[in-house]
Amino acid sequence: MGSKMGPNYACLFVGYVEEKIGQQYTCTVPQLQKRYIDDVVGIACCSHVELEEYIALVSNFHPALQFTHTISETELPFLDIHLHISGDRIQTSIHYKATDTHSYLHYDSSHPCIRNVWTIVKILALS
Repeated sequence: MGSKMGPNYACLFVGYVEEKIGQQYTCTVPQLQKRYIDDVVGIACCSHVELEEYIALVSNFHPALQFTHTISETELPFLDIHLHISGDRIQTSIHYKATDTHSYLHYDSSHPCIRNVWTIVKILALS
């Protein structure tokens, strides 16, 4: 997102679209739906066909929005987290996207010194 206001605009716009969808769609909707800016995760107790209909409506609701989706009964990625249902618990682990190169910021790059320090701190925290 290019500008500092980009995430705020995206959050407002997607929230507005969510409200419009809620007003117009009267069939089965997910019982739980959580969003972080423009990434959404949800839980639905309905048939696969009903869920596909809802996803099709949301995906075609506004031309500026394009959604990808994953439907699973046991696991799915959300942001950088892999969610997995095991019994009556939700387990999490780190999710690496297929495009992740596992490369980090070079220490001698032209970034503020504090960014280099925090990169090292985060790497150590994940170890």
